[in-house]
Amino acid sequence: MFSRRVRRASGLAERMLHMIRITKWFIPVLLVVLSRTALAEFKVLHSFGLPPLGAYGTLRPIGSVLYGTSEFGGGNGTAFKINADGTGYEDIHLFGTNNDSTPSPSGLTPAGSILYGMTGAILVNAPIGTIFQMNTDGTGYSLLHTFAGQPNEGSSPIGGVTLVDSTLYGTTARGGSFNNGTVYKIGIDGTDLTLLHSFPNNFLGYPNIGPLVSDGAYLYGTTYSFPGGSVFKIGLDGSGFETLHAFSVPSGAFGSYAEVILNGSTLYGTTDSGAVYKINTDGTGYQILHSLLASEGAGGVNGLILSNDVLYGTCLNGGDYNLGTVFKLNTDGTGFSILHSFAGGLNGTNPNTTLALIGNTLYGTTGSGGMNRSGIIFALTVPEPSSLALGILATLVMPFLLPTLRRASKNR
Repeated sequence: MFSRRVRRASGLAERMLHMIRITKWFIPVLLVVLSRTALAEFKVLHSFGLPPLGAYGTLRPIGSVLYGTSEFGGGNGTAFKINADGTGYEDIHLFGTNNDSTPSPSGLTPAGSILYGMTGAILVNAPIGTIFQMNTDGTGYSLLHTFAGQPNEGSSPIGGVTLVDSTLYGTTARGGSFNNGTVYKIGIDGTDLTLLHSFPNNFLGYPNIGPLVSDGAYLYGTTYSFPGGSVFKIGLDGSGFETLHAFSVPSGAFGSYAEVILNGSTLYGTTDSGAVYKINTDGTGYQILHSLLASEGAGGVNGLILSNDVLYGTCLNGGDYNLGTVFKLNTDGTGFSILHSFAGGLNGTNPNTTLALIGNTLYGTTGSGGMNRSGIIFALTVPEPSSLALGILATLVMPFLLPTLRRASKNR
């Protein structure tokens, strides 16, 4: 009797060890597979009105509310808000009624209950650019500054504003000493505008769409030129301007047309040629993480966002229908996958801005498609791989584990 119990216990132990070995091998593999294949849930939150309306700037979240801008509508465009579940869409401001023009393609910059932004010179009789503020409900709209242009100030602001302490920093595409763009700063009350840098006319180009990023000591941004462009940094006081990297055709990456994002001491960005790259803030360690194929969206990559060592972005083209994609890529360059291919029609075409993130849901806009063919606001929920892995692991392992547990219970 004793020997039989020993043999049973030995057999039970062996089964348990076998299950542990399988589980130990299976979980990492399953997590990798699911991280690449987990299905994302796509939803249209809003279709813009009759053409030529359409979103014109990156969505910016405050809590569960998204704020954005449109290029047309209301005269020279609108500022709007919408809840993350798609309810409560509202135009909170109509541009063109305050001696301003179309809002910058970089969208709005939220700071508490205040939204900051810029308008550019789109119309012939419009000013050459403004900086504005308003409350998140659209009240209190006021112009903080109207640009004077070359040579002492910038003009045609397209880069958005970045708030550091009580100072706004931004870029313009024109104006300055060489009429090729500027970096500036201004107080949040609209006083003390200071020209920090004027960009020369060369192959590195002029400041890009997208706001600057800051580590508290320096500002980082990009310039656009085809087939050139660059990544640069500059001190908050305008000192220490440095080109960290110059793009070129031989390098395989050129025509940078989006902002960079900052994580620690590493910058991540994209180029028009379809490259996703990283570079250290001191200019070392430049690396192309992934070069998108034409089918993946090369030739129209927008900006990136970062979450848990995963980069998310959109492409104007590419995908199953060549109408644009949402993709993901690990920060070490592995794990590239397309999360969604735009199919056109009511589901939108050609995503045209950087994504926003609330929880595990990505939010973005398209330039066309939707009910009125003038663009949509969409949500794309990405399942957490770990929760999927545990669920599938339990489903696969339990049929083997339960008999072993029953035998163990009977032999007590």
